[in-house]
Amino acid sequence: MGVRAKFEELDKHIENIKGLDDKAREELNDNIAGILESSTVQRFEEERDPDGKKWKHGYLCGSIIGQATKDYAEVGSAMVYAAIHQYGGTIKAKVKNFLKFNVGGRWASKKAVTITARPYLGLSKRDEADICRGVENFLNGALS
Repeated sequence: MGVRAKFEELDKHIENIKGLDDKAREELNDNIAGILESSTVQRFEEERDPDGKKWKHGYLCGSIIGQATKDYAEVGSAMVYAAIHQYGGTIKAKVKNFLKFNVGGRWASKKAVTITARPYLGLSKRDEADICRGVENFLNGALS
């Protein structure tokens, strides 16, 4: 589970990025993935989405991982319930007639449960600024 983003602030660097060899592009994207992973974990600690809206988190924080290749940088979670937290939705009983879960020490049974979206992935304005600064620093070093 991950999200993709593009922002105009990086467009001015596209030609320089295209001029990098594969190893340098992968290193650059690895730096970007590190920035995104760090900011995503920080949002969990602050219990805020990328826009600053407050929410309560569960166990997803420990599953956040960033990765990169020469073509992209990404951050996300492989947990099966990651998407329902990011986008929200309804979970319906499939195998049995009811979903069963423990709430406050008491068992509850429901045919369906609606989960409100609690976005944890995405780019904040600060992320965009940090990434742009990271790209500029990287290019200054790579092109000098």
